[in-house]
Amino acid sequence: MRLWGGAGPTGERPRSKHRAANDNFGLTPWLLCLGVLIRLVMIYHGRGPMIMVEAGEATRVAISLATGGGFADAFPGMGQTAHLMPVMPLLVSGVLFLFGAHSSAALTVLLIGALVQFAVGLLLIDRVYARLGSPPAARHVGLAFFCLVPIFAKEELIDFRFWEGALAVVLSCCGLLAIGRVRNGEVLSPARTIGAGALAAFTFFVSPPAGLGIVAAWIMTAIPRLPRRRVVLLGGSAAIALALMVTPWAMRNAHAMGTPILLRDNFGLEFALGIDPAVGSGRPSSVAYEGNYARIHPYRSVAARARLRAAGGEVAYSRMLGHAAWRWVTDHPMAFARLALRHYAAFFFPQVWQSGDNHRADARPIILSLINLIGFAALLFDALSRRFRLTPIGVFVLATALPYALVQPIPRYSYLVYGLMCFAAMGLVHRCVQVVATRYAARCGTVAHPAGDHLHSLGTGAEPSVLPVLHRSTR
Repeated sequence: MRLWGGAGPTGERPRSKHRAANDNFGLTPWLLCLGVLIRLVMIYHGRGPMIMVEAGEATRVAISLATGGGFADAFPGMGQTAHLMPVMPLLVSGVLFLFGAHSSAALTVLLIGALVQFAVGLLLIDRVYARLGSPPAARHVGLAFFCLVPIFAKEELIDFRFWEGALAVVLSCCGLLAIGRVRNGEVLSPARTIGAGALAAFTFFVSPPAGLGIVAAWIMTAIPRLPRRRVVLLGGSAAIALALMVTPWAMRNAHAMGTPILLRDNFGLEFALGIDPAVGSGRPSSVAYEGNYARIHPYRSVAARARLRAAGGEVAYSRMLGHAAWRWVTDHPMAFARLALRHYAAFFFPQVWQSGDNHRADARPIILSLINLIGFAALLFDALSRRFRLTPIGVFVLATALPYALVQPIPRYSYLVYGLMCFAAMGLVHRCVQVVATRYAARCGTVAHPAGDHLHSLGTGAEPSVLPVLHRSTR
């Protein structure tokens, strides 16, 4: 029995790519439909899709755009804003403008859009793993787990009507598909190279952390595999495309905010929220974060909005908070290093309190931590096998999480990498179960287990020396 690629030990030829694709797509649509149905049942069982649920600042900005107030009102009554990147608010405001800012029709269209992003993102994750060599059965397990265990249902049904997380996953996977082409030996044409660079730039403009992950994955892939001219063309097209996107946004910000902000003006605010001056004092993280949020975030705090107004506006307020946080960092560098590492770890292994109001009964942190733990084990086995098929995914995941070391991660941020890690984790589980079942059957004398057979973890071709216990042949 051979688990990955090539002719089997009995000389049989592998299935064609067309046959494998047909096998995969026979089950994939049903799993996706089941996942969508589960989420629809959940939202109807809850508050229903027709009720206007405010998903933070993004909802307020989209409503302001749709009702003629401009890119404004991220915080109640605070006027023009650069607190968000513009792409998702502009898209959402178009729907609200056409169907009515508070209408059931608009909310239904936004719900459909969120579910489409969910389904397309999952389908693209499946295609990424297929291109990197994962077999259909392993991908089915990952897809089934993501669909049947909806730990991000709130985000998929409410938040991503307005926020960019699901769209960022779609764009990131498109970029990873292009990276998979290069890793499979294809030299991209000039047109495709320019398109790949523009896509990376657009991903960065929609979601800077996801864009950082794609750029890092491209650097690790393009430099050793593409001709130098293609690398220059890729980087140049990305830089030009990003400049074309950022320039009008910066010009708008210079006019509306008084400063040519290139991306967002909220770094100081988010950085200050993530800094706990009492780190090391034994105070629980939940108390520190919730206290900071209630004290300085203008979205919910009337007092914070008053201080924002007194500081001279959103930009000045964020800078004031950022400067205060940096002063603490310079005075306590080791405490900040520990805090940054804690934030980085919490992106993958969240604490229970991070899940919201009902966190004591919420299993999401446990499931998310287990998926990421097994997913990292899968990435490690892939690296130890010296095939490095999953390297782009590992680089993307680790780089995407880096900005969140400076702020307090919340589960919505982890959605950027959760699907990729879920497929990696379930692929490893599937392989381990398959190997154990094969060994058990061989010992019972029901299945031939030739001496040369070994595990190819996750479809990555792991060598027998990597996992000697699992690879040991049964005589």
